Amino acid sequence: MNSPQQYRFLAVHIDITERARRDVKENSRRLFTYKYWIKIRGVRHQICERMFLATINMKDSGLRKTKLKLQQGVTRFDDGRARTRGIRKNRITEEVKD
Repeated sequence: MNSPQQYRFLAVHIDITERARRDVKENSRRLFTYKYWIKIRGVRHQICERMFLATINMKDSGLRKTKLKLQQGVTRFDDGRARTRGIRKNRITEEVKD
């Protein structure tokens, strides 16, 4: 699976909601609650983050990056490589040459 496919998989299997309780009197930086889901025989089961990472064989850094994108509302998970294919960036135009 390439990166965009991995991000899409994670987006389907992670639910993000605003945190439920605000009991702490100090300012807490935590804004969201994450729920991790895995399908077993067509039934969706909630699991902990650690089990989720172990199941999909992924490091925490990749998961953090995906969660950040999901928080920001990113729906397109292309990594941006090969967007400029066919365009030479260092080309000097005729207008500049004159």
